[in-house]
Amino acid sequence: RHTRYGTVTGVQTCALPICTYSFQAKATNTLGTGIKDVTITVSDYANWNYALPFTTDYAGGSALKDWNMLVRLSEDSSNGAGNAGFRYSQLSSNGGDLRFVSKAGEELKYEIANWNTSGESQVWVRVPSLASDENVTMYWGNANAGLPAYANNGSVWDGYFGVYHLEGTASSAEDSSPLGNDLPGVNGPVLLANGMSGAAFSRTDGVDNGFVSSAVSGNVQAKEGTYSIWIKNASGNLNNKPLGLSFSDESAVSPFSKASGVMPTIVANGSWRNVVVRIKDGYFSYYLDGAQVGSSSWHFPGQQTISELAIGRTTHTSGPVGDFDEATFSTVGRSAAWISASYNNQKPSSTYLNFGSLVGPISLNDPNYTEIYRSEEHTSELQSQFRISYAV
Repeated sequence: RHTRYGTVTGVQTCALPICTYSFQAKATNTLGTGIKDVTITVSDYANWNYALPFTTDYAGGSALKDWNMLVRLSEDSSNGAGNAGFRYSQLSSNGGDLRFVSKAGEELKYEIANWNTSGESQVWVRVPSLASDENVTMYWGNANAGLPAYANNGSVWDGYFGVYHLEGTASSAEDSSPLGNDLPGVNGPVLLANGMSGAAFSRTDGVDNGFVSSAVSGNVQAKEGTYSIWIKNASGNLNNKPLGLSFSDESAVSPFSKASGVMPTIVANGSWRNVVVRIKDGYFSYYLDGAQVGSSSWHFPGQQTISELAIGRTTHTSGPVGDFDEATFSTVGRSAAWISASYNNQKPSSTYLNFGSLVGPISLNDPNYTEIYRSEEHTSELQSQFRISYAV
């Protein structure tokens, strides 16, 4: 082994705060010559005024691959970020200067599903590998930073063929995945302002309403996948058909048709419940609130493709009476640890994210706009009491 020193020259490309340097390294000895392409990525977030680190409660032995993490942002003191000092006034009006960076310095892609400066916002962050000691830092406070291209091009949801936050109107459920499989509304699903995560929809008894489409793009293979939805009702039972799939060969049996006698009845208790169907290695597995509750007999869709897609109902029949939100359809059969982590991260009032200490310039925060008066007789004395909170 020999050490050589010198100047490296190459091509620099920058899309601040990230710069990439590419060059070739060449080595020669009596056995021949080797050439290696080298790329170095450098990130600089010095122009972001605020930084807030956080970890997750994930404690699994194996890292979760390509995990989509829900980050809830609010100024409310009951919210982890708000309690740590997060304030909307420190960001651009659309949240475009948000950045999420792993402990290795990699900028993580994100999508803003709902930006609500007077309440809670929901941001989905793509984590390529989530380990038990993973640390992510959220940056904001750069007036010159715009919303990154990845926030709108679907790459946050690579490996999905349908992602529905249900923040729009009853005319269509907009798809955030790269395939753009928007689902038209049928029979008037009802928009709810307060769902599991932002807005949601509900369906009524005796009306086959929901969202359904027979135009599914992407030639999506049916042999493996993970399909998830959140549902809620105050009374009665929520049956096992809150979403639906059809395969290209109608002789094949769709997942929720296989659930009969395997998945227990979902008893409505006024809470949001997470229902997941997984296809992997020729079996259907069923999960309720992050835990497996059953599996089907052998069934392998083989080379069939997904031909129809529905949420709030099946592709051909009505679904449960109740509310539904955050439906996702992945082409990957996820692990039990992956499904459990997603449930614990997404559920209402979750404390799965553990926020650290805010780093940033000192700021005064007086939400009550307290008026301060000066006395003519005692110019050095403040005649009213007020509170000052600050973050450093």
